[in-house]
Amino acid sequence: MPSLGNRCGHIPASPTLEVVRPIPVGLGGYPRILAVAAERVETFYSEPEVLPSLGVLNPTASQKRSERREALIRLLKAVLKFVDLVSLTLAVRDAEGALRNITVATLAKHADLEHRRAERALSDLAAAGMLVTLEQRIRHPDGGFRSVPAIKRVSPALFSAFGLEVALRLERKKAQKRLARRNAKAPRPQSAIETASRQASFTFAVRNLTANLVQFGRSVLGKQQQHGHGDRDPERQRRWNAVAIGLREQHPDWPADDIRSAADTAMLS
Repeated sequence: MPSLGNRCGHIPASPTLEVVRPIPVGLGGYPRILAVAAERVETFYSEPEVLPSLGVLNPTASQKRSERREALIRLLKAVLKFVDLVSLTLAVRDAEGALRNITVATLAKHADLEHRRAERALSDLAAAGMLVTLEQRIRHPDGGFRSVPAIKRVSPALFSAFGLEVALRLERKKAQKRLARRNAKAPRPQSAIETASRQASFTFAVRNLTANLVQFGRSVLGKQQQHGHGDRDPERQRRWNAVAIGLREQHPDWPADDIRSAADTAMLS
């Protein structure tokens, strides 16, 4: 006899894939590509092969597999809702155009998931390469640290999996132009203007962005060796480079010394 459900209310034959707070569409709504992607991710429930790297992470029991896919789909809808198309990070922009990272608690709320289930689904996305998470901590003058929301960046592969690769490139260019117009209309302190303009130019094209980040990572590695940090093991060095590159993408106005310092701090967590 087929299972009718479990203690969490999951029914394999009738999953709950909708969320209470869907992506707004229409006049004043979000870019349409985000709503289209959110609609298409539902196919992952019945066709897990569309995201093969996620499919292999599921448990062996049939009901657990379907329950986990249900949670992943709902979390993906929340993730897509908060994608900043310019940077592909999960963030909202404040009045000055600066990015404010989205917390796991916010994602859980908009995915209608318990916090622990949201964390597990987020870990699945990271393990599958759909999302990169970089933890951050701020050093206090007294030497202590304060955790801040992690940088979370969506992989373009998520959009490509649902036939939206070309649409993503076009929408990112539109988003970059919108941000540039917004920055031009809103006078603000010089440092903020420089930050916004540099970020817009830094992320204008995926190829240019990738080339710049790779070049930056190599230069940072060379400078680290000059400063006596060349004795790190390869895996730790790889992780450090990933953190530094992520920080450089989100803070293109920071000097190299600040990037290195922030990356070292992040690695302490």
